Amino acid sequence: MRESTLHRWMIWLALLLILPLATYTIVQIMQRNSHKEMIASIYGQQLDGILFSVNQYAWDQFTGWSTELPGALQSPSLDRAAAAMLQKYPVLKGVFFHAVDDSWKFRVSDPEIPASRISSIKELIENTERDSASQLLRLARRAQQGLLYPVRVRSDRTDEAGGIFFMLPQSQSANVKNNSLATLSLWLDLDAFVQQMVTYKLLQAESSRFSFLIRDTDTGRILYRTAADSSAGYEKEATLWILPQVSVSIKMQGMTLAAMADRQTARNLLFLGLVNALILVTLFFLARTLVREYALSRIKTDFVANVSHELRTPLALIRMYAETLEMGRVRTADKRQRYYRIIMNESNRLTQLINNILDFSRIESGKISFHLVPEDVSRMVEETLEMYRSHLEQKGFAVQSGVEPEIPAILMDRQAMMRALINLLDNAMKFSGEEKKISVRVLTKANTVRIEVEDFGIGIPEKELKRIFEKFYRVESSLVHNTKGSGIGLALVAHIMAAHGGRVEVQSLVGKGSTFSLVLPVVSVHNSE
Repeated sequence: MRESTLHRWMIWLALLLILPLATYTIVQIMQRNSHKEMIASIYGQQLDGILFSVNQYAWDQFTGWSTELPGALQSPSLDRAAAAMLQKYPVLKGVFFHAVDDSWKFRVSDPEIPASRISSIKELIENTERDSASQLLRLARRAQQGLLYPVRVRSDRTDEAGGIFFMLPQSQSANVKNNSLATLSLWLDLDAFVQQMVTYKLLQAESSRFSFLIRDTDTGRILYRTAADSSAGYEKEATLWILPQVSVSIKMQGMTLAAMADRQTARNLLFLGLVNALILVTLFFLARTLVREYALSRIKTDFVANVSHELRTPLALIRMYAETLEMGRVRTADKRQRYYRIIMNESNRLTQLINNILDFSRIESGKISFHLVPEDVSRMVEETLEMYRSHLEQKGFAVQSGVEPEIPAILMDRQAMMRALINLLDNAMKFSGEEKKISVRVLTKANTVRIEVEDFGIGIPEKELKRIFEKFYRVESSLVHNTKGSGIGLALVAHIMAAHGGRVEVQSLVGKGSTFSLVLPVVSVHNSE
């Protein structure tokens, strides 16, 4: 896959993933106000539903009373029927029957209620009947059809809800004279009514989520309030259908509907942001994987091509000199001997290249091992230079070597160290440019033995120095673009030195050359003893 093709596919992939997501995110952000309104509406409907259920419950109680009233009125003893209703419904303080002929029959729940209070209640009922005179005939006709509608009687006291009275048809009352109308009034205990009907129903809702306030709008008295809650900020209010002076207020506990909507919107946007981030991170790792796969594919191709080139050169020389000897074209013994030496050296170089590949494979699989024994470093360096000299001379390189006297023996794997040194020589040859000169030095410094290989070529940029020991890494520079190499030599050198308890160092100046140093600890020999 060409690099331009990879980039093109990555751009299309990014567009396919990011554009729909970005469009959806922008739309969601633009619609956040409508979302907030929708959320507020949903919660508002929930609050309205609670208030409606409270009103419906209270109305159902009234319906129950109105169902029992006809039977009670058919009783010969209205007093006994009223007593039964008072006992059954504790919210009732009294039952008052008022005929059109102005006769009264009544029963109260508390016999200690003074006569003056009973007279006051009668007066309140009469006043209400008088004020509602225009409705009486219409209510009476509905009562004749079996539909009893309540009329509110206001109380003059704050501890009473007042009363509700019904127009009664004559056919339903044994206590009403022919062609006359009558009312039946139920006097209510306000606190008991709120406690047993309103508060009871409210607490059946999710009380942990809502706050309630019940108050008498006529007097302003608070009849019930959620514990430790302020009386401000209530967002929904309704009055009771049968007692309009009782209002019920409700709100979300801890926050307003607007705050609830803001929080929900923020959560939605946060979730959307996390999804966006997750997709972007996934896209990033996918792109990085694609880039790595492409780089690995390119490295693999370059590695095969470079190794093939590296192997082809010594093989070509071996074949050329072998064919020359076989055809008998070499007349002198000295020249034949020189050809034999070149064949031997190129064979050794070919073996070295193959060993590099095999060693690298064993390193990757973790199967390589080194046998460390005391060795003469100076002699190892001289033998390596002698083995590699013909190849260097063939390429036109002059090698200068310098060895300090009395270099101590160190623990090392001789073959592995020779391969490390050959790799440095090979690199020095490849990157020397026009200055075909290499310097090799062996010296001691700070209780270490250093093998330094210096070239006077193109050098290495400072930003590349930390990466040149990575496997398959090649310096990205036009100066080395046409230089062949497998990319495993310096990685192998670094691994060999680490196995010997040493290190490889490099100093380089662009245009001046590079110096690679194999640093081995002298103490290794003493430790082995």
